[in-house]
Amino acid sequence: MAQNPVEKIKTIAAAASRLGVDESVVHAARAAGCMAWRHSAIYMDELRDFLIDHPEVAEAAEAEGNTKETETKWRIERQKKTCRKLDLEYEQKIGELVPRQQLRESIASAFAPICVTLEKHLDLPTYNLVCKQLREALTKIETDTMPEEVRNANMNTASK
Repeated sequence: MAQNPVEKIKTIAAAASRLGVDESVVHAARAAGCMAWRHSAIYMDELRDFLIDHPEVAEAAEAEGNTKETETKWRIERQKKTCRKLDLEYEQKIGELVPRQQLRESIASAFAPICVTLEKHLDLPTYNLVCKQLREALTKIETDTMPEEVRNANMNTASK
């Protein structure tokens, strides 16, 4: 009768994959004293038995892995925000991003002739109402429609 051959794996990644666990679980088993490592090989039967006998090792490693995953996601988000800020600064430097004050001045310069024309053709109450709505729209363009990064970049530029 043939015996089952001893399954030996060369890498932690392969052992983790074979067991269907995260690599951190295999690292934790080794740190906890599992004797599955011999002669540059991981003996899968011993590793499997150790993890069955010591479920707390796997649970602790998986919990720590989730924490690391959360930290990694947080770092990636922070790096994305930093890259976006650098992109905005570069776009502003080469003239592709128009500072808020410059945008406001351009709109205001177009706003004045419109008001003069409206004043000639509208009665006073209607004229005042239209101008008020145009001013509100200008304010809304300035604050609501600009992404926060753009508003912050423009504020930083204005303070320099």
